[in-house]
Amino acid sequence: MQVTNIDVNNQCFNGTAHTASVSMELRSGEQTPTNVHFLCRTDRGADCPSTLVLYDLLQDALRQARRMPGFRAGEKDIEVDVTTATITAA
Repeated sequence: MQVTNIDVNNQCFNGTAHTASVSMELRSGEQTPTNVHFLCRTDRGADCPSTLVLYDLLQDALRQARRMPGFRAGEKDIEVDVTTATITAA
């Protein structure tokens, strides 16, 4: 499955960690896309560059996705190409 769209919303820093809601659209060929949503976090500090925070949040979302039954069993693989995926961070 290929990640075609990523939305990062409600990003905040609570004093110890950055948290956000990450939604991903997954497509497999011509099938109807599947949307998955994750609550993600990273322990980077408040002064960390936003690109590193975003990278960590996306890595956490992918980690959670890979633990879902279909992916964990090896039935499907997740492919992310940041040159073609649309990433929106609000």
